[in-house]
Amino acid sequence: MFALFSCDEEPLIFDGQGSTQTLVNFASGSADLGIPLSSTLSISVDFTVTSTAESDRTFDMVVNADATDAVAGSVAFGTATIPAGSYSGTIQLTGTDVGLVAGDIRTFTLEFVESATTVSDGGLAVNVFLVCESNIPEGAWTDPVGGTVTLTALSDDEYEFSNFNYGYYNPSNNPIRGQFKDICNNVSLQGSTEFGVAWRGAGVYDPAAGTISFGSGVEDSNFNPGIFGPALTFTKQ
Repeated sequence: MFALFSCDEEPLIFDGQGSTQTLVNFASGSADLGIPLSSTLSISVDFTVTSTAESDRTFDMVVNADATDAVAGSVAFGTATIPAGSYSGTIQLTGTDVGLVAGDIRTFTLEFVESATTVSDGGLAVNVFLVCESNIPEGAWTDPVGGTVTLTALSDDEYEFSNFNYGYYNPSNNPIRGQFKDICNNVSLQGSTEFGVAWRGAGVYDPAAGTISFGSGVEDSNFNPGIFGPALTFTKQ
C-alpha cells in the first residue's frame, strides 16, 4: 500500500462534508465599534481557519443587509488575509461619524462568502455607536432668573447643579437641584426630589456658547407629569 501527497496540499483538519473544504469563522460573534464624535476610529477583529497553506490566502466577505441598520458609510472593512502557514488572521474595521446620533446603537453584520472550498457557520455583528467625552466645566453658572448655581461633576458624564428657584410653580417652595447626564452634549435632567417635586427634562449643552438649555422647560413628574414649565438656560460665568 502506498500514497502520493502533494507538497502544496493543505493539511485539512475540517472535513464536515467529506470534501476538502476549509471552515472560516470570526473568533467572536460580536464586536463594539465606539466612534468618537466627528471623528474616525479603527479596530481589529480576529478570525480563524481550519487549514493552513504555503501561501497567503484572502477570504471574501459581504455585508448582510438584512441584519444591518448602521448608517451608510459609517463602517468600512479591510481584507481578510491569512498568512502562509497560519490558522488565524485579523480584519480591520474603520468607523466614521456619519450622521450618528448619541445613544443610538446600530448593527453592522459582516459574513464570509462561502464557496466550493470555503464554508462558514457564523457572522460578525458589530455594534456601532457614538462615543463622546463629557467635559462640561464645573463652577459658577448663571441661572435663568439671574442667580448663581454651582455645577459639580459627579462622574465622567453625570453632573449636579445646586438649588435654584423655578418660578413656574412657586418661587419660594419649589427649588430644582439638577442631577443630569451628558451624552454627546445631549443632557437629561433626572434630579433629586425636592419637597416632593421631581424635576425631569431633556436639554442641550452648547460648548461654544457656554450654555445648558432646556428649551422645552422641565416637568414635575410627581405632581404634574406631562406639564412643562418655561424654558431654562444656564450660562457659564
